[in-house]
Amino acid sequence: SFTPGGTEELFKFGAFVALSEVLFVAYNRVDVVIAGRYFDIAQIGLYGVAIQLATMLMAKSVPLFNVVAFPAFARMNALTGNSNEYLITTLRFASVLIFPVFFGVAMVGEELIGIVLGSKWLEISLLFGILVVSVPLRILAYIISPAMLAAGGARVNMTNAFLTLVFLTGALFALLPLGLTGVALAWSSASVCIFLLTLVRGGRLLSVPASRILTGIAPAFAVAVVMCSVIFAADLALPGVQGVWGLYKVPLGALVYVALFWLFFRRRSEELFHVVARLTGRRPGVSGS
Repeated sequence: SFTPGGTEELFKFGAFVALSEVLFVAYNRVDVVIAGRYFDIAQIGLYGVAIQLATMLMAKSVPLFNVVAFPAFARMNALTGNSNEYLITTLRFASVLIFPVFFGVAMVGEELIGIVLGSKWLEISLLFGILVVSVPLRILAYIISPAMLAAGGARVNMTNAFLTLVFLTGALFALLPLGLTGVALAWSSASVCIFLLTLVRGGRLLSVPASRILTGIAPAFAVAVVMCSVIFAADLALPGVQGVWGLYKVPLGALVYVALFWLFFRRRSEELFHVVARLTGRRPGVSGS
């Protein structure tokens, strides 16, 4: 006969995962729900477009990553009992890409919105910039989450989602006097919240010091900040360059980022090239005929 005793832990795990998903949906919608009571439909529409643009890439890539990452982390735990090195490497390489991309998009948001949506939508540029600059922290938190699940941390994930929901709700009410800008700031502060919770509580679960994770992502963050500073200085020096011509900041930022990262973090750059070469089936240093 069937005895449920042996499946108790499995049911608990599934329940925590399901609750985490519910809370995840809640804290990704609560900003619109609360703002909808204080702003008119037109204003909510502007905010909705801004957040959709800011999170578009994350919404497409993170679920796909989680589908692949959870089995990978679980398998490495089963084979070696430790997937931490794989996690650190993943975070390190992901940060090299996501910080310059999202910070760079924030710097050229006005130009991109004007070209893609038209001049009537330029008023969402500030909202877009506030939202998109915090997206990398959410992505990094979502990268750590599958490792936590593989280590049996479904309850920790659920608690993190609940605490973030509570934090975001409080931040929204506190910042509502600032208008839609306050709503965007609350959403971005929630990105910081979920990242810090995942960093500290997830690191404790996985026996990975928070300092080690921060050390892994710090180079990309620092170089991306310098890149933004250069773009900002160029924007001040060339105030008349606008519209499609303002996209000169894209290659400028890419050049600055790649050059500085190669100059100051040569070893990590070489590791990244080696990984890319392996993924594309090429040997580093060997060119095709």
